[in-house]
Amino acid sequence: MSILRLGVYIDEVEDVFREIEVKGEQKFIDLHEAISKSFQFKKKAQASFFVSNSRWQKLNEITLGHPSVFDKALNGLEISIESILPGTAKHLVYFNDEFSEYSFLIQIENPNVKEDGKKTYPAVVAAKGKLSQGFGGNIFTEDLGLNEDDLSAESGFGEEGE
Repeated sequence: MSILRLGVYIDEVEDVFREIEVKGEQKFIDLHEAISKSFQFKKKAQASFFVSNSRWQKLNEITLGHPSVFDKALNGLEISIESILPGTAKHLVYFNDEFSEYSFLIQIENPNVKEDGKKTYPAVVAAKGKLSQGFGGNIFTEDLGLNEDDLSAESGFGEEGE
């Protein structure tokens, strides 16, 4: 049975990542639940995976039971991880609606991990960094010291002629 070690990184957030080992026969919903648990997301948020190339361009969506805007989306409740990784792809992009302003980049770290009979898969095998309390908030207004009123149309921000 194939065991894959996947690195899960947050685009543009340094020093926060997880390494998760999954059985190739497991479904994408299992990987989603492992990511959600390891980053302490709410399980109710919708999420999708996208098969991507080495430049992290999204090629095909893998949904988790919700409708897709893409005609050829794959159903992550039914397809196995090994049907996509590492055969046709080595990279995924993951989006979680709870933190929609961030992309999570997933790549194969090791495609041939030896199965450990003592582990329950998927298993988080490495974790670095914690998400800050402000993670998922409006980091752009917080970082600039602005509030929502400063960005509204009534404030004149972004209107033509400025």
